[in-house]
Amino acid sequence: MKHQPDPYFNIFLIPCGMIYEHLATTIADLSKAYHAPNFVPHVTLLGNLYGSEDEITLQALSVARQLKPFNIQLTHPDYEEGYSRCLFLRVRKTPAILKAHALAKRAFSQHEIPLYRPHLSLLYGFFLVEVKEQIIAGLTENLKMMFKVTTLNVMRIEDKNPENWSKILTIPFPFIGKPFSLESRIQHKRR
Repeated sequence: MKHQPDPYFNIFLIPCGMIYEHLATTIADLSKAYHAPNFVPHVTLLGNLYGSEDEITLQALSVARQLKPFNIQLTHPDYEEGYSRCLFLRVRKTPAILKAHALAKRAFSQHEIPLYRPHLSLLYGFFLVEVKEQIIAGLTENLKMMFKVTTLNVMRIEDKNPENWSKILTIPFPFIGKPFSLESRIQHKRR
């Protein structure tokens, strides 16, 4: 019997509106052209988080309480050898995104995380450098854009296949809990 890895959670920053549609179309077109998986446009704020859904949710709520909406600036396309960094847009390391990442690291006790390199992936997989460079040459300048993020998205990740990812919660920030908020329901459920 093949061992299935334990699911884990990622915290995504997802654009919205027309910018979401533009990026989603670009990702879908590349995925189709190169027989690669399609996925939701996102910048991972923090990933590979293990724990119960309730624990992850409570920690994400604590991060959202400390955040204010901020802008993400997509810069130039790039590539690496890794599956999820096959082809991506770099994200400018602004004080706001670095602060959000630091708050998330602290909330999830992820002190050993290597240097944060925010990016928005455009293509997953393993391709020759020549193919990646050809794709980059065909990308338009209109991918260098800015968008405002106002939510944290808690994603359950079953494996590398994005079809097996599910959004379990979207948290607006700054999050201000109310008496019958998700946080109080979770705490009540534990009693």
